[in-house]
Amino acid sequence: MGAALLLAARRRRSAEPDLEPKDHDATQRRITDMYGKAADQLGADKAPVRLAGLYALERLAQEHPLQRQTIVNLLCAYLRMPFTEGEEELQVRKAAQRILTLHLRAAAGAVLPPGVCAPG
Repeated sequence: MGAALLLAARRRRSAEPDLEPKDHDATQRRITDMYGKAADQLGADKAPVRLAGLYALERLAQEHPLQRQTIVNLLCAYLRMPFTEGEEELQVRKAAQRILTLHLRAAAGAVLPPGVCAPG
């Protein structure tokens, strides 16, 4: 009986290190999936969908600091792309600029207006 318990404990200990890489891989897949969906939304025809993509990217950057620069790069690329002027697209672009401005100031230690969450 004692040998069986010892063997079971060894098996469990040897399996535990395998869980951490699996959790990390699952997290990375989830981040990649969220980023891909939000980036796809930026290419949508409808402004509300593009706005949803911007705010999804903002949230992703807040929750995953290692992804921030990639998200900043994407938002900057979006703003550099040519566009047909219209009120809805201008609102989307202003939202992207606000996200970048607020979060870049927050990263530099500036005080944000009440109700604005700093990247965390």
